[in-house]
Amino acid sequence: MWLKSFVCLLTPDSRVVDYGIGACLLGETLLSRYNISHYIGIDLADRQLEACGKNLASKFSASRYTLLRADALPDLEPLKPTHFVSQAVIQHFPSRLYYESFAARINAASTLRAVMLQPRVGKPSERNAYRATGKTKQEHHDVKLALVLDKNAVPRALSTFTLIGRTKGKAMGYVFYTLMRTPLSSPQCAFTISNLNN
Repeated sequence: MWLKSFVCLLTPDSRVVDYGIGACLLGETLLSRYNISHYIGIDLADRQLEACGKNLASKFSASRYTLLRADALPDLEPLKPTHFVSQAVIQHFPSRLYYESFAARINAASTLRAVMLQPRVGKPSERNAYRATGKTKQEHHDVKLALVLDKNAVPRALSTFTLIGRTKGKAMGYVFYTLMRTPLSSPQCAFTISNLNN
């Protein structure tokens, strides 16, 4: 459901930053199904970037995507992004200070129109111990500590944006936040995002 609400915000000129690319599925989906202008994948793992690069190179012109290795979110201004998404990455941030720096970079990006973030929400602390709640012990075994934010931390930190949607925290405290700098112009998109909140 979150992807539906995100893609309704896209336009043909969209330049989307994906911070923490994982298996690069979002990049491939946005380029193929939604025909965005440019995909910008940022990750700290060389392995993820190499796999993503091979995957995208086999399907798209190199002029349609950029892959960057970074230990922290770089200055976004030179990339001219219109949209920013980060799924389940904030929990891996090493500290609250790192998160605040990350949010400041997003606020400073003048070309950004919309942001979608998925942090873990719960009782805030610097790093909460993580207890696996999956169906098997194997699920999520790699996360021992997680940065957990309070429910207002995202809209508070992204002060240059307006919160337009937030899911209820269900599985393991993950919540999707959708924020924009300009009002929604599409009634259908507004309906989709309002349904995300239910």
